[in-house]
Amino acid sequence: MKKLILFFVSIILPILLVAGCNVLNPSNGSSNNLLKASYIQLGATGSLTEISASAIASLVVVIFAFGDITTESIDTSYLTWIQTFMDHGAADSVCFLSIGGEFVTPAQITAAGGVDAVVANLVAQITSYNSNLTSGSISGVDLDLENAVDATTINGLAQGFKAADLTVCIAPQVYLSSGTTIDPENPSNLVLTSGGALATTNSYGLAISNGYVDYIMVQTYNSGGFTVNGYAENNVEFVKSISEALNNAKSILSIPDETKIFVGTVANQCAGGQYNIFNPDLGWPFPVAYDQQSILDQLQIDILAMESDSTNYGNISGIMFWSLSNDYMPSGWGDTYAVEGGFSKTICGAAD
Repeated sequence: MKKLILFFVSIILPILLVAGCNVLNPSNGSSNNLLKASYIQLGATGSLTEISASAIASLVVVIFAFGDITTESIDTSYLTWIQTFMDHGAADSVCFLSIGGEFVTPAQITAAGGVDAVVANLVAQITSYNSNLTSGSISGVDLDLENAVDATTINGLAQGFKAADLTVCIAPQVYLSSGTTIDPENPSNLVLTSGGALATTNSYGLAISNGYVDYIMVQTYNSGGFTVNGYAENNVEFVKSISEALNNAKSILSIPDETKIFVGTVANQCAGGQYNIFNPDLGWPFPVAYDQQSILDQLQIDILAMESDSTNYGNISGIMFWSLSNDYMPSGWGDTYAVEGGFSKTICGAAD
């Protein structure tokens, strides 16, 4: 994911938000069949004031980014914002506290004390956040590990959080173990990876096959160098094609029936790296002129087609995007072409 958090000068504005998170089996979130999920960048405080009530209401899964792996202490400024997002909450949504992002490395996990210490720190943070919230709660941890974190470490973290009675979400990158293309009908070379030196390795696979993972938020962007059914990551049709591949990879990747698979994209061009659906010409550096609405319109057509085709997409539970913060303040990340809230309005059905 594009995890470079920008710290804006926060102008506190009145905001009515409707999201609360306290149950593990959400049943709705939009008028469509595919559920909607998004990350919220708690460090990007200026963007938080811009997020609309209806945008939060359109989500079934909310992921707060990021928890600090080195301490049991909470960030009190984060608590304030989490409470704001919980206050008028929908009872059937689920919330996670994420760890990782583009900057957390295996060395940092070791320096924090290793797997057991990281688990203890996040369990303590979630317990503290929940004890201070007057409505809603954080139900689990999201493992957004992107810097070649190995399978044993990811498995240990997922196992530890499950043992602490927390729901476990992961955010792997999609890539391939060999070749340059993935056959969506027989995706035998598709892997869910933590990237870097392990890019061709199914580094999240052990935790998945062991049954420690409840939600998979698959990053289908930022990798580059391969195609699915002839489409690369900079083509809007890639989302539909990789969704078919993921649907058909359920047995190949030993994904349990109860594990929910969300296909992830970015909200706009500057919410991701060079390889994303809002950069059809692979321009760089950003921003590069593009028509966000036409891409969103095609994405919505493809999502509706997926929803009506249970044979090829029946194992896909929802659509994830990075991030609600980028979506409602694209200019904060330098995107001068995106409309504020464009993704939420077109794809999630937000009113404003």
